[in-house]
Amino acid sequence: MPPFQVQPGMLTAAGTRQQATGSSLRDLAGLLQATGHQAAAAAAGQCGTAIGSAVAALGDVVGSHAGKLACASEAYTGTDAGAIPAR
Repeated sequence: MPPFQVQPGMLTAAGTRQQATGSSLRDLAGLLQATGHQAAAAAAGQCGTAIGSAVAALGDVVGSHAGKLACASEAYTGTDAGAIPAR
């Protein structure tokens, strides 16, 4: 098996981007849901509410990946610090 190398800083950066994306998706969901509530009687309003709910769920999933990336970064950093001698 070929060797592999993990760069914890890249995991942290990806997690930061994921968190920002999740936040943006939740903001968008709020706008879509607000539009849906204003026009609740119309099909377009109901569609906005449904799409807003789906986008909010997507935002939550993306946000949770950010935390997982941060945990992976911390785990690799800790392992490297304890297992690889300083040069």
